[in-house]
Amino acid sequence: MRLEKPFSNEVTGYIPKVTKRLFFGIRPAPEILRELLARQQVFRESNCLKIHENHCRWISRDAIHMTLHFLGSIDPLQETLMRQSLAVMPWTPRCTQRLDHVVAFPSKTGATTAGLGGLNGPLEALTMRMRPALLSAGLTLDDRRFYPHVTLVRFQTPIPLVEPLPVFPLLDWMVDRVALFQSHPTASGSRYEILEEFPLAPVS
Repeated sequence: MRLEKPFSNEVTGYIPKVTKRLFFGIRPAPEILRELLARQQVFRESNCLKIHENHCRWISRDAIHMTLHFLGSIDPLQETLMRQSLAVMPWTPRCTQRLDHVVAFPSKTGATTAGLGGLNGPLEALTMRMRPALLSAGLTLDDRRFYPHVTLVRFQTPIPLVEPLPVFPLLDWMVDRVALFQSHPTASGSRYEILEEFPLAPVS
């Protein structure tokens, strides 16, 4: 949690507003996490990243996830309204997301993050289903199209990813729930705490 303004004092009578830095995402099941960590190790040993080793900050096993909606800092009222809307929302069915290629953002010629990505499919429908409930709580959402990916490494400065990039076996990730995460900044990187999980609908 953080305070939006400096602490209150008796002169102004200001009462600070406590906010949380939240996002919705998917935590990998143990068997998917093992596969992601194995691919991260191959990525780490690849020639395209060995030359940038000093600029790499590898995502820890406890922090690996797929983000669906980043919310930023929201206040308690927004959080309450959001949870109430999601509690009555009809969720999309459980689905499978395939990850099959290396991705880099914002581009491979000047990457600040890299990981695994896949084509859009059922998860895009899931993010669109969630939007009205989040907007009704007064939240501001990113208008860019959802792109399914898992970040495995961050770079201290933008770097070019030199070909050839690693080629990985297909990874099919079965998604059966969405998690509301709170991000806690630490000296070694963000720590993510799951506040609530929302099961997806059974496949009919």
